Amino acid sequence: MEILKNILIFSYLLYSTSLLAMNPVVINYVNIDCNNDEICNGFKSMTETLIGKEVTQNLIKNKIDFILNDNRISRMSFKIIKRDKKNYLYLKVTTKYKISKIEHESNKKIPFDNILSYLPVKEGEYFDQLDLVECKNIIKKQLNDKGYGEIKITFKLEKEKEAIELKVFVYIGKTIKLKTVKISNLKGEDLYQQYRMKFNRFIDESWDIVRFKVATDELSQDLLKKGYFFSNVKTKYTSNENDEVISNIIIHHGPRVNFSFLGQHILDRSELIQPILLKMKNAIDFISNNDIKTIIDTTYKAKGLYGTEIDIRVQNGLLQNNINYKNYYIKIKEGRKVHVSEIVYRGNIQKRLGELKDFYYSKATTLALRDYLDESYISEFPKLLKQYYLENGFVSAEVLKPSVQIDPQLKTAKIILKIIERQQVLIEKIEVLGVNVEIETLIKNTMKSQKGKPLNIVTLAQELDDVLKLVRNQGYFYAQLLNINNSSLVQYNGSRNRAVLKLVFNLKQKTVLEDVLITGNVKTKNEVIRREISLVKNEIITPEKLKNIKSKISSLGLFSLIRISPYLLDIKTSRNEYRTNILIQVREKEFGNGEFAPGYRTDLGAKISVSINYNNTLGLHHTNTLKLQINQRLDSSTIDETRKKNYNKELEYLLKWNYNWPYFLKSNFDFDFTSTVQRRRYHGFDADILRVGPKLSRSFGEYVSTSLKYQFETVSQFNATAEKDSDYFRIGSIAPSFSIDFRDNVVNTRKGSFFGVSMEIATPGLQSLRDEDLEVNYIKLISRNKFYYSMGNWTFALSLAAGVEQNNATNLKYDSAGAQVINEDGSASTIGFIPSIKVFRMDGIDTVRGYSDSEINLIGNSSDIGEIIIQDKAYFFNFKFEPRYLVTDFFIWGLFFDAGRVFVDHFKPLDLRTSVGLTMKLLTPVGSLDFDFGIKLKRNIKPDRDRESFGRFHLSIGYF
Repeated sequence: MEILKNILIFSYLLYSTSLLAMNPVVINYVNIDCNNDEICNGFKSMTETLIGKEVTQNLIKNKIDFILNDNRISRMSFKIIKRDKKNYLYLKVTTKYKISKIEHESNKKIPFDNILSYLPVKEGEYFDQLDLVECKNIIKKQLNDKGYGEIKITFKLEKEKEAIELKVFVYIGKTIKLKTVKISNLKGEDLYQQYRMKFNRFIDESWDIVRFKVATDELSQDLLKKGYFFSNVKTKYTSNENDEVISNIIIHHGPRVNFSFLGQHILDRSELIQPILLKMKNAIDFISNNDIKTIIDTTYKAKGLYGTEIDIRVQNGLLQNNINYKNYYIKIKEGRKVHVSEIVYRGNIQKRLGELKDFYYSKATTLALRDYLDESYISEFPKLLKQYYLENGFVSAEVLKPSVQIDPQLKTAKIILKIIERQQVLIEKIEVLGVNVEIETLIKNTMKSQKGKPLNIVTLAQELDDVLKLVRNQGYFYAQLLNINNSSLVQYNGSRNRAVLKLVFNLKQKTVLEDVLITGNVKTKNEVIRREISLVKNEIITPEKLKNIKSKISSLGLFSLIRISPYLLDIKTSRNEYRTNILIQVREKEFGNGEFAPGYRTDLGAKISVSINYNNTLGLHHTNTLKLQINQRLDSSTIDETRKKNYNKELEYLLKWNYNWPYFLKSNFDFDFTSTVQRRRYHGFDADILRVGPKLSRSFGEYVSTSLKYQFETVSQFNATAEKDSDYFRIGSIAPSFSIDFRDNVVNTRKGSFFGVSMEIATPGLQSLRDEDLEVNYIKLISRNKFYYSMGNWTFALSLAAGVEQNNATNLKYDSAGAQVINEDGSASTIGFIPSIKVFRMDGIDTVRGYSDSEINLIGNSSDIGEIIIQDKAYFFNFKFEPRYLVTDFFIWGLFFDAGRVFVDHFKPLDLRTSVGLTMKLLTPVGSLDFDFGIKLKRNIKPDRDRESFGRFHLSIGYF
């Protein structure tokens, strides 16, 4: 189909060769006649590069051939006209129409919506007349498979501006139905009635052969599950005079097989029966008792148990429903583990015995590591040992089949390994031909194979592949390693103990960019993709650069398919280079999605949330997100005692709208606007919060990120215990931040580090509250740092976070009579203090696991930090150390040590609350679900003389 499409497209190319036949001409003007300006604007910039240049037929053909890769083009032609001593290049482009709607009409009800998913035409995509042939074939096949016959299909296209409506008319002459289902040879009335009901649902329905075949396959599997082994199901189809289908399901019934085990203790029933059932399932006829004994013995040996005695008794009979049965009674006397007393190596001359023993244990299974006989490992070990020799330059080494000698009492075993080492091959010289001195030096310095080292033929192929990638990433995109599969690559001397590596390259020329064409995007604007392309015209192209471009486009999250293909142009240039076009083909995803998420978190309690997201507004990758969340805290330890009595069951809610605009106003900044309406519960009060905030952010290179945010928020506090917390605050602030991120993976970090610092500055000049009674004026600084180091499956993670905030509204406060206002603690009151909602608390990512909110946020031993008027400074410090073990790609367990505390006026980093505990993490693509249990290392005495709790369970999303 694709070949036919190209032939038809090229039939529209009218090459006007009269001017080009004799001499190249200089193009002075380019004019494009196009029926879709949005699509053709991209072609205009590509063809205008010809202005002022001498062009040949090949050059224009290259341009047009490349543009025709865009699947939005229907026809294209060109001509060159000379007028007033000027040469005019005229291009005529006809683009395809978008499909606005696909509808169908039929004389009978058909499952057209299901069929539509198989068709090559889709609403919103570009229409190609050639696709109708394929559509017709697919519709016919789908309907035939569902029992519809004498099908006629016609199409009608209705054009409207730049779109078309596609109407599909389907005429069905007859519907083939299933008349009768017979089930033959099935024994047992219960089974017969069960399967009869299963197939009765198909009778008098249109004949759907696919659904019927699935049902008969399920019948076969059901017989196996019920223990009827060696049964088979065949189906025959016939038709009557009315073309109705008659189906006959013929069942060759096997006996019902049961197994009874006696005497097994180390292995359970499922471990024994599964390999037997698997063998019986795949066998043509019944397996013998000796086969069953062998399977059981092999299963025990896999666990390191030898000398297992097995006795089998078989009882045959007939069940009441006339079905044969076969009962196996298997008595087992389990064997014992055999200690490996000695491993003998024979034939090793250059490799020391200790080195070989270390290698044996480095690859050993758990059994072998404990010096027990494991025949599966012993049989596999010669292959491992031979590869070890090959990696160390023994290219002709052989390791023979091992001999295992077990004493008659099955107590000890001796393993004998015979090795034929032959000579070790060292690299005498590495020759790199066909490259310049600079490339030769780079190759030799990069290769693991070095002069004087053993020749490693195991990794040589991969090493050469890496070398070729290295060369191509120097700009020689089409470079070749000519003798990679040739005997001349490795040349041995007469004694075969020295070798010369000879690498012969054909570098060709460096490759530079001519043009980029983007195709396949329907709703997404070209500029969204182009701004992720760091290449410019005449820049050198490398595989690594193309890989990075693909990665950047993929990170947009807009496309399910991204393919980047270079097209070498047949253009002769005066410079020593190839000119190449880059074709970027994409397939768009669905841009909108929604989420409904009920759940539970220890910090929020029972919650339910709904979110709607659309990530390609206006086709410019602008993202709109709307989220609604309601939660009910089930743990009242986060609020004070007074509020527990009076306001314990208040709901919390969050309504949040976010708009993200990447490359804001065509700059390198991302713009983010967030608006939030929230009701939240704090220790000493509840608060209704309105926040509005624009934010600009930018990344510098791969690691550095910065942002600047302005936030305006109003806070109405109510249900408060203390009078100071029944207040209204208006806070206007700016928040700059800076981070350096060297982590290898944000979701599941194994190595690297992260350094971040953020600041929040609130002043009346930024619209913070200032009146006669209160001024909001503070500065807040937070530093977060994380470190990761891996050893095998272990990762050692460390987090250090600290913060300081200071009230800047320090003028003394006076009442209306001019008298100085004094706080309850006897200190002088200032005109401002840090709003309670902005005071540091150890919660969220800063929680100390094992402590509740009311325990870790105490100042001294009695007062929560939320109850204190902070007129000067507040601090927090948090330390986490967590050794984690990666069990699978989806599960991590680990231990942790946490320490942290909040402080007022004085920072005491050594006076911390501490805990230890166990963590388990389930990894998902967007983060982890954490189950943590922490134990306090020191339990304080509460004011009521009770001790703090022993520890605490935490359920949270995401970890450091």
